[in-house]
Amino acid sequence: MQVALFLSPDACLQPMEQERFEDLRGFESSLRSGLRFGSRDLAFHAIQQPGRGAKKRDEVNRTFPGSEALAACTLVLLVTAQVRNAGSVSTNEFRQHSSCNAHEYKEFDFWVGDWDAFDFGGKTAVARVRVDRLLDGCVLREEYGGVDGHEGQSLSIYDSSRRVWHQSWVTNRGELLTIEGTFQAGKMVLSGADRTDDGKERRVRGIWKPEDGGVRETAVTSTDGGKTWKPWFDLVFRPHK
Repeated sequence: MQVALFLSPDACLQPMEQERFEDLRGFESSLRSGLRFGSRDLAFHAIQQPGRGAKKRDEVNRTFPGSEALAACTLVLLVTAQVRNAGSVSTNEFRQHSSCNAHEYKEFDFWVGDWDAFDFGGKTAVARVRVDRLLDGCVLREEYGGVDGHEGQSLSIYDSSRRVWHQSWVTNRGELLTIEGTFQAGKMVLSGADRTDDGKERRVRGIWKPEDGGVRETAVTSTDGGKTWKPWFDLVFRPHK
């Protein structure tokens, strides 16, 4: 069941007179019955029913001002809770559908998981990497833990205003790298620049792609303005065991 909501649960929890609370409970009982049995029509029919002892709808509105709002609020509270046969729908999920529902936000989802990272061709893991979604699915967070003590985190997000992916990477060694790019031909390609120890600009390009049930990440660097490139690293992510 899909319901378009324009009220938040918080707006439904404002103080009101005791008799209106009782009226709310009456609506809740009828609506819960309808939702429990998976009947949208039965649930919404409760909104049309007159309140306690009232024979006509106009009597309800005179006796309990805002009773329609109470019914709507009850529906919000029920739908945003765990409801049998309807699943659990949260306000966060509604925000996700409205803010980060475009397919571009899902282009990097192949990287989400709990991984062991290996040098390409290697048999011993060099890092544990966890990638998850946060902020209503709008952002990908990477947590990197190298066996050599090198630790880092990155945040990646699709910037819809510019139609590019952005990633910021920081480490426990004071390193910062910001790279941007697009998803193209089944690969995420992000580029940027940092500085070498002697202050020279170093261009960086990273490529992520799904491969053999995992993910492969390669990176190259250039210190001559992009005229020539040399390998930086080549990692393979496999599901953690």
